[in-house]
Amino acid sequence: MFGDTIAKEQGYQPVGLSPFAGYAVGYQAVQSFMETNNVGIVEATLLGTDEILSNCGLFSK
Repeated sequence: MFGDTIAKEQGYQPVGLSPFAGYAVGYQAVQSFMETNNVGIVEATLLGTDEILSNCGLFSK
């Protein structure tokens, strides 16, 4: 999620995202995962992306 400017450059439809919005979303996902699962940053750093995103509570399938 690099934002609309880069999306347009790569041929994708803009959707209203600010530049580099993915960094803010990723930060919130990790913070939520750590709080929800009582995990510290050291342990979270060693986990895989799928585990964090699946258990952060911000996204539904």
